[in-house]
Amino acid sequence: MLYYIETQSDGRINAFSPRDDESHVGDGTTIDVPDDFDMNMIGDYLYVDGELVHDPLPEAEPVQTMEDKLAEIQDMLDALAGVR
Repeated sequence: MLYYIETQSDGRINAFSPRDDESHVGDGTTIDVPDDFDMNMIGDYLYVDGELVHDPLPEAEPVQTMEDKLAEIQDMLDALAGVR
């Protein structure tokens, strides 16, 4: 199936649409992907020298929740209170 893609400077695909979709904008490239290709995973690919290269992004660091941060502060306060 033909897709229209736009890439970042490193080749990471950041936008895509089926080639028959005329709503795309900007400069881009048309690529042919297998029918069984999982387009939900397209962000894990770079487009380099005319080829799709699997290059998943590293796992994101977990974000500390407000509750976790407050518990950490409370633990520090409790430790300081115990020192006195």
